[in-house]
Amino acid sequence: MPRDHARKNALAYLKGRYGVKHTDAIALLESEDRETLCFLLAVHPNVTTYREAVDVMAANRRSHYEEYDPTPCPECGSEDGGPYGTCVCYYDDAEDEAS
Repeated sequence: MPRDHARKNALAYLKGRYGVKHTDAIALLESEDRETLCFLLAVHPNVTTYREAVDVMAANRRSHYEEYDPTPCPECGSEDGGPYGTCVCYYDDAEDEAS
């Protein structure tokens, strides 16, 4: 019985704090990304539902991964390519500075 009472209080808090409907509060409460989603609801005034918060979170993750786009090395074809991956075609920065 106390567990249900705590859940009811948590749902009431989420509804009051973020202005979401009951079904959105349930989804937030059960989400593994609850902290991130609540942050998005608090920061973005145009994000008012659980689904909108999930969409913004997904868009942020997509843009983060698009920024890191490793290209294969043109010389050896290593998938990690470039001077800092598994490619051995380039010297390390420390070696370049020493010479």
